[in-house]
Amino acid sequence: MRKFIKKDPGMFAIFVGIFGNILLTAIKFAGGIWGNSAALIADAIHSLSDLLSDGIAVFTYKIGRLPSDDKHPYGHGRFETVGSVLIGTTIGIAGLGLLLELETTLRTGPKTIPGLWVLIPAFISILIKEGLFRYTLWIGKKNHSPTLIANAWHHRSDAISSIAALIGIGGALAGWPLLDPLAGGLVALMIIWTGYKIAIQGGRDLVDEGLDEEQIKEIEAIIHDTPGVSGFHQLRSRKIGGKSFVDVNILVERDLTVSEGHHIAETLRRSLFNNFSFIEEALIHVDVEDDSNLESIYHASREELERGVANILKMEPTILKLSSLRLHYWKGQNIIEVIVTMAPEKSIQEITDLLQKVQLKLLTLETVCEARIYVDPGLDGK
Repeated sequence: MRKFIKKDPGMFAIFVGIFGNILLTAIKFAGGIWGNSAALIADAIHSLSDLLSDGIAVFTYKIGRLPSDDKHPYGHGRFETVGSVLIGTTIGIAGLGLLLELETTLRTGPKTIPGLWVLIPAFISILIKEGLFRYTLWIGKKNHSPTLIANAWHHRSDAISSIAALIGIGGALAGWPLLDPLAGGLVALMIIWTGYKIAIQGGRDLVDEGLDEEQIKEIEAIIHDTPGVSGFHQLRSRKIGGKSFVDVNILVERDLTVSEGHHIAETLRRSLFNNFSFIEEALIHVDVEDDSNLESIYHASREELERGVANILKMEPTILKLSSLRLHYWKGQNIIEVIVTMAPEKSIQEITDLLQKVQLKLLTLETVCEARIYVDPGLDGK
């Protein structure tokens, strides 16, 4: 048993709920029939609907916890979301059926008054259901499982309905027999409302509703505090089976190397994981400008710029070769960094004059807004 709990506490919580619902359904049905209580019978039907939702929970929770594969690269978490929608729908249908059933009793009026001992099953149900709610909700939040959280709130709705049943039975015993079926009707409305809330929340996740405003603000604070990030745009999020996926475009200085930009992005990514356990994956795109409202197209490829630079350099015999060409794309234009090796017999002044001359020629290249030229001393790291 301990190994089972440790291996999968979520599944254990579901089976604890199943056992509790079987016990309570039997107790409340027996008490409602023998004690002539419409409210307690309604409460028993609620517990019976819990059993159906538990069956859905077992199926969707198990599938939702499977690892990602080729056909499901984002994992199987959507199955849990679907499960929460099914649980909510099942609860709502059960409540609606119960409400229609009690409508006849309310029209004709109650024919019998429940017995005093019927209060006992209702009281037991309140204690057990509240305990199941707290335990299942704790496990559900810990495992980020919408299926378990939906099931937990179903337990809570059953506890509330038992309170309504207890009030109705007590009122009938006190001389107001109509309170018992009225309490049953109130229970049915509570069941419908609970099912609606669970189904709506699951539906929001299915249509990729993002994280709430408070969580977004917390994520934004982490982004702002990350060294090297000068700004960001297009922060987006979505939820899949209790886990969240986040992507954002961060702004960094335009002259950073690819590896430094990657390092900043990876630092932010790890910070998000460390601060938010609900984030399953974060995709960080590195930008040097906010291109969210711009068409980021640069009309010069690297090959074209290389050809242009090579044609300029070959006209200067003092320049032996092009060691490196670095490109920076900025606001539709290009910044180029040219690193060359030169003939060693030239003086520093001659080299300086030549570099200035070449720099002016580089600026004549179309789309080049800035040109930098450097001399490689040819030490090869020695």
